[in-house]
Amino acid sequence: MLLSMTDINHQGAQMTDTGKTKAQLFDEVVVLRQQVADLRAELSLTERNRAEDTVRRAGAELAEWKSRYEAAIQATGKVLYDWNSQTDAVLWGGPTEQMLGYPLQELPGTLAEVMAVLVHPADRVAFAQEIVRTRTTKSSFQLTYRLRRKDGRYLVVEDKGSFFVDRTGAVVRMVGFLVDITDRQHAEAALRQAEEKYRSIVENAVEGIFQTTLDGHYLSVNPALARIYGYETPAELMTSLTDIGGQLYVDASRRGEFIHLLQAHNTVSGFESQVYRRDGQVIWITETARAVRDAHGALLYYEGTVEDITKRKEAELALHEAKEAAEAANRAKSEFLATMSHELRTPLGIILGYTDLLLEGTFGPLGETQTDPLGRIERSARELLDLITAVLDLSRLEAGRLPLVTQETQVAALLQEIEAETQTLQELSRLTFAWDIEEPLLRFSTDPGKLKVVLKNLIGNAVKFTKAGGITVAARPHQGGVELRVTDTGIGIPQEELRVIFEPFRQIEDSATRQYGGTGLGLYIVKRLLEVLGGTITVESENGRGSTFRVWLPQGR
Repeated sequence: MLLSMTDINHQGAQMTDTGKTKAQLFDEVVVLRQQVADLRAELSLTERNRAEDTVRRAGAELAEWKSRYEAAIQATGKVLYDWNSQTDAVLWGGPTEQMLGYPLQELPGTLAEVMAVLVHPADRVAFAQEIVRTRTTKSSFQLTYRLRRKDGRYLVVEDKGSFFVDRTGAVVRMVGFLVDITDRQHAEAALRQAEEKYRSIVENAVEGIFQTTLDGHYLSVNPALARIYGYETPAELMTSLTDIGGQLYVDASRRGEFIHLLQAHNTVSGFESQVYRRDGQVIWITETARAVRDAHGALLYYEGTVEDITKRKEAELALHEAKEAAEAANRAKSEFLATMSHELRTPLGIILGYTDLLLEGTFGPLGETQTDPLGRIERSARELLDLITAVLDLSRLEAGRLPLVTQETQVAALLQEIEAETQTLQELSRLTFAWDIEEPLLRFSTDPGKLKVVLKNLIGNAVKFTKAGGITVAARPHQGGVELRVTDTGIGIPQEELRVIFEPFRQIEDSATRQYGGTGLGLYIVKRLLEVLGGTITVESENGRGSTFRVWLPQGR
């Protein structure tokens, strides 16, 4: 508690009254005054400490806020600047190193240096003009330009700033930020290019391209669709065709079918219809389309393409008619050949019969001068008979007059029959014949008559092209069926000829084989008969080293 001078004087007076000397009183006053001074000093120190503590707390809070502010700026990815228009000094903030490659202390310190070092030369005029415009109008600064990074690369930035003025209205500073929009610019450029490319594709496409509403109105069409339907421009088509189903399709129900498929499957491909052109001409089109829906699955519109297939349909019709005509002609030819072959076989059989009787001496003994010509007649007649038989078989095949007569067949018994039926051929050939049957061979269902024709043709071919050695006919179970193999030691087949030997009227193109004659139908007939039987045939051969023909037939055929 502090005492006033009045209180002190009053106390002094009392002390005097109590017998104290003035000196004592004076000393007490001095002490009291010292106490007052000490109290005041203590109070001042406390206030100062409080003030300093407040300043410290404020500084800590300020540092914390500054840290948060800088973190927030870093998070935005924006570079901040503060330009003093009176001193030209520039202060920087934010992620400068990430954006520009410069740490804060290395960035230009004046606007003039910024212009000279960072701004792209081609953008400096626009930059300076925007500074002048903004200072004059005291409006916001906004400009997109290029800045040079420390590594020499340029990036595109968007610069937005605001000017501050003093009390006189003079511009004193500008504060703003830079945003790197390089990736965005590239993306926008790519998008524009894609849009231009897409527009070019649509405008120049050969196929018609369209978008239609659910109720049959065109939303957009390209020039090609207008041309297909006979209109001058897309706008004319869209104005004229207001009811696609009723106005366009020859069969109005086709539009309903088209929409039904779209709604059920979302896409339709290769939908063919006849439509009317503007001039009334009927053409064929094929449509491919999809249903476009919103995020909730609601149908918005249809879009797709249209192709004029009129020429293709006409070609298909012409081809179909030509095919029918050719098939009819082929059937007539085959029937004619079958009839003629049959008619030729009868007199030829008589000729061969009488020739055989003459050669056997039935009508009397013959001299060498008669035997040799008759032998030539007999050989030529048999070659002619073989030719007629081959033509007859071929014509029956092509006319479809060789129906299957399948029955249970035992391979061993079948080969024994063939061995007996080719006995004369074996004797005349003077070749060694081997019949190799691997037991047990299961029974299988086939047409034995047609299979005999196949094997006899292969055996006859082997005899024809084998001068010396032998022929082996073998049979074995194989891959769920039966494999029949005819192997000879003849002249063989050149590799380049293997691909054509099963074609009709084709023979090995070797002058050495011309002496063997033949029609070139035998192997073709073999292949066609095996197709009827459900089997296959392959060949292995080397020129000069013989051939092996392998026939495979399924077990259950």
